[in-house]
Amino acid sequence: MKRLLLGVLLSVTVFFLLDVSADAQMSVKALNSDMEKGSKSLDYLLLEKTIKGFESLLEKNPEDTDLLYYTAKAYFTAADCLDITSKDEFDKSGKGEENVDTALEIIEELLEINDDYLNAYILKYYLLEKKITYVGFPMLLKYVGDWNSSAAGAQKISPEDINVLLLKTHEASSGMPRPPVDKSIAGFEKVLKKAPEMADIYFRMGVVFDKGEQKDNAKKNYLKAISLDPYHHWAKKKLKAMDK
Repeated sequence: MKRLLLGVLLSVTVFFLLDVSADAQMSVKALNSDMEKGSKSLDYLLLEKTIKGFESLLEKNPEDTDLLYYTAKAYFTAADCLDITSKDEFDKSGKGEENVDTALEIIEELLEINDDYLNAYILKYYLLEKKITYVGFPMLLKYVGDWNSSAAGAQKISPEDINVLLLKTHEASSGMPRPPVDKSIAGFEKVLKKAPEMADIYFRMGVVFDKGEQKDNAKKNYLKAISLDPYHHWAKKKLKAMDK
């Protein structure tokens, strides 16, 4: 009788855990969907709601690396939304930087648990890119080393991953002193051969041309990025700035 009762309790416990796990997975899926919607529609309130949702799940599973990643990504997406919708080049209210700082703290927690998490290094790289933009010179020098090590960490894990190739090419094009335009563009074109439909490659080339005062080429690449991804709000913002 005791064995039978124990078996029933174990079955109920397993069923309960599986049910909770399934509910959590459904919540993560729904939150990721909301995060994508918020990103596309530039709906900051929806993105804040998404952050709260991930934070709530994270309280129950504080060492779940996927939850840590998605929570950090939600903070990054919220910062990105503020930057894009700002009348300035980037958000100057302080909220964007707060979101980035929180995301960086979460990513550090994740990497302490699993230092082989590729997307964490990639996200950290772009978070630090934002942080460098927010703080400006000379404070940016404080973050350059960590920025470069994030790129190196991603490359170590998966050197041929297309996102890593783009990241490393972007890193090279952002060096000081800034490389010649043609050299940076040649690097992006190599990545483009592997992913000809990747909008962000065209956007990054547009930025290189833009900074090199080659406005026609910049505009051409921004427009190509938008044709591939109608929700590429950064390309739209850069185009709008060119028309001023």
